[in-house]
Amino acid sequence: MAESTKQEQHDQQPPTADGSVTTDCDGGEQPLPTQPLPGIFGRTAALLRAIPPDRFALAFVISIGAAILLPYLGVGFFDCWETHYGEVAREMVVRDDYLYPHWKSDYFFSKPVLLFWLMAVGF
Repeated sequence: MAESTKQEQHDQQPPTADGSVTTDCDGGEQPLPTQPLPGIFGRTAALLRAIPPDRFALAFVISIGAAILLPYLGVGFFDCWETHYGEVAREMVVRDDYLYPHWKSDYFFSKPVLLFWLMAVGF
């Protein structure tokens, strides 16, 4: 008899405002908590739920890309030897020697000669 009263009281437990319920270990249902987590985590979770998933994914990809690329923006786009390569190509045209690139009075074989041939077309 005591079991049936306990079950009846359990059945009369009202669900939450959105009607969501969960089952406990005995197979009975308990309402899910509807209050947000306390402190900063609750506010953060509420903000993240308010952002549409596609915009969140786009913001995530952009932030990861910025974190990878921004520290290296000033490095690698200009080589200080670029002016020397142009001078070697100019020397090829002036000397009329397209097989042996020169820098000042020495041979300059640090780059493939095709690079200098392509630059020499501009002179």
